[in-house]
Amino acid sequence: MDGWSRPVLDAMRVRHWQKNLLVFLPLITGHEITNLRLIWLGGMAFMTFSLAASAGYLINDLHDVEADRRHPTKRFRPLAAATIPASVARGLVPVLLAVSVGVAWWRMPGMFVIALLSYIVASTAYSLVLKQILFLDVVVLTALYCLRIIAGGIATGLFVSPWLLGLSLFFFLSLALLKRYVDLREFDGTGEPSIGRAYLPVDADILRSVGPASGYLSVFLLVLYINSDQARSLYESPSLLWLIGPLLIYWITRLWLLANRGVVSDDVVEFASRDAVTYVVAGLTAVVLYAATVGLLPLR
Repeated sequence: MDGWSRPVLDAMRVRHWQKNLLVFLPLITGHEITNLRLIWLGGMAFMTFSLAASAGYLINDLHDVEADRRHPTKRFRPLAAATIPASVARGLVPVLLAVSVGVAWWRMPGMFVIALLSYIVASTAYSLVLKQILFLDVVVLTALYCLRIIAGGIATGLFVSPWLLGLSLFFFLSLALLKRYVDLREFDGTGEPSIGRAYLPVDADILRSVGPASGYLSVFLLVLYINSDQARSLYESPSLLWLIGPLLIYWITRLWLLANRGVVSDDVVEFASRDAVTYVVAGLTAVVLYAATVGLLPLR
């Protein structure tokens, strides 16, 4: 098993656990990021979702192993490259799911268990069937991102604002559409749907139009939120939040431009996690949020 440890971790896509950091978003927007008890609960939510996500990745790769072997980049995945036996992956799936659901059942609220089970069912259905259905695939991907945020709110007992969910809906829809657009960039030009997907090369222009527009809608909702009573109750200087708008517009537009040039990889979140500009934008956004929270400028 020692020789399989690295390929097993790669097959579990541990590096993708960063997506589950979304469970901490209610702590950030609720200004509870220093509350150790809630951080602990958020950490448990993070681990249960991460283990469930790894089980989902294994299910996906077991189902797609033959298609992945014909894909220009996915052929290097451990199961497609046969660096671990399929039997190991099949054995890991029930273990990961049992630990994930067991911990949630033992320590978390009942509604969190329901959210986790909903995530498992939806992600499994996506891997087996839904990702082959035109546009429904990106809707499900978006819902899975939003479900992480909802679960984080349930785990910590914090209110998840409809403003946050609306912004997240359009933001992650843009990323899901970007993922499909990148898939088409790798298309071989035969006129058939790309491997395992329902999209054709002629769909690229639509994705390139709707994707950025969806991202800009998330910025529009942010602007509306800035003028809401909820923002005025949470921030000493809510007007400073306007500065986040240009940052998001820049980041979204740049990401789509890079995708159009063929620079972005087929895993958008992983690309962003290795992108220095993303960290700069995230850092500046954090500074603005802090300034707006403590009221460094007398703007209301």
